[in-house]
Amino acid sequence: MRKKQLKERLETLRTQNDKRLEALRDESKADESNDPRVLLSEITEAEKEISAITEQLAAIDALEAKAQKHVESKPRAAATAHNLAEDRPWGGGGMTPLADFLCSVKLAEDRRRSGDMDPRLFQLAPQGINESVATEGGFLVPIDMENDLRERGLYTSQIAPRCARRNLTGNTIRINGINETSRVDGSRFGGVRAYWQGEAQAATATKPTFDQINLELKKLTAMVYVTEEQLQDTAFMASEVADLVPQELAFALDNAIINGTGAGQPLGILNATALASQAKESGQTATTVVFANVAKMMGRMVAGSLGNAVWLINQDVMPHLITMASAATSAAIPVFLPGGNISGAPFGTLFGRPVIPVEQCQTIGTKGDILLVDLSKYILAMKASGVDQKSSMHVRFAEGELAYRFVMRVDGQPRWRSALTPKNGSNTQSPFVSLDTRS
Repeated sequence: MRKKQLKERLETLRTQNDKRLEALRDESKADESNDPRVLLSEITEAEKEISAITEQLAAIDALEAKAQKHVESKPRAAATAHNLAEDRPWGGGGMTPLADFLCSVKLAEDRRRSGDMDPRLFQLAPQGINESVATEGGFLVPIDMENDLRERGLYTSQIAPRCARRNLTGNTIRINGINETSRVDGSRFGGVRAYWQGEAQAATATKPTFDQINLELKKLTAMVYVTEEQLQDTAFMASEVADLVPQELAFALDNAIINGTGAGQPLGILNATALASQAKESGQTATTVVFANVAKMMGRMVAGSLGNAVWLINQDVMPHLITMASAATSAAIPVFLPGGNISGAPFGTLFGRPVIPVEQCQTIGTKGDILLVDLSKYILAMKASGVDQKSSMHVRFAEGELAYRFVMRVDGQPRWRSALTPKNGSNTQSPFVSLDTRS
């Protein structure tokens, strides 16, 4: 490409000089724009540039000839990265490192064009943040504009901070507990029971049963590449990456606490056996939330968790809460009035418990679009050292890109193994309650 440009420039200069010489010979064409002194000066400057370009082209031709000679003297049938490395006789063939490097580049380019070289060896485009593509970083290079990425608002975790956190110095934690799934007589605390007893009667022996939760840290990672040019030209980029990526990790962790499968990631509330699922109302319209739904969900929340419970909702549920009413003898009574009235704060309480919109809840009408949960009953084990952040130029050194790697080691699951059968009543109770799908 460089050689072609030089030849085109050389041809242009020679054409222009020919026209200037013709103007000098034909005095009849002389005018203010063709002053002989100006023309002579332009011809002299052009001749200097022509001479310099000619020397550059001669040097390029010499290098190409040397590279071609090297290629012909070392034919290769197989086109692999290993063979390419063998074609580089560093210090052993009497060639200088620069000449050998140019020969190797020429060999690789010939193989790429012929289709013999694996195209994956030629990643010509930057893989991370760069200046070449505007939306991938080019917009951020200062050109008298505001370098601020915060106008959309940064993510603030609403879920993980409410969980029962355990900081680990190792990799695993075992938490002992009572294996209680029912509150009926003989099942409380896994088998303890008290009896009314008469004088001199023998006591009936009972005993509790125990359970153990095992949490083994899983690894949540994020990798970001940034070109050297981007870092040099955008002063705030390094700190921006260090700020934004941990927020993505926090978002992913919040999502796992609700939706995690438990395989290589925390076990989410929606996939836990402790979840109490409230059925929809008979004949209920699809993609709706009605007063009977939330009232019955409150009835499924175990009494000991009512003081800590919060409503987590997909924001599409909000219009249904705002317009929700409880039927009365004389008129419908609004159920959800944020801040005590319509003009109050946008997010208030429902049955006295905070309503928190989170993106991790499912879309309206799907199980998980509205949850009533006591997150203090969710155990979240995290590495005490927090998010591990490292950077390296070695991963993509040849491409001139700095690699930022972030690692969060974490695991979690509900402390309860199953929903609880109450002493009296048929509906199970739990610190985690959802509304079944309405479709």
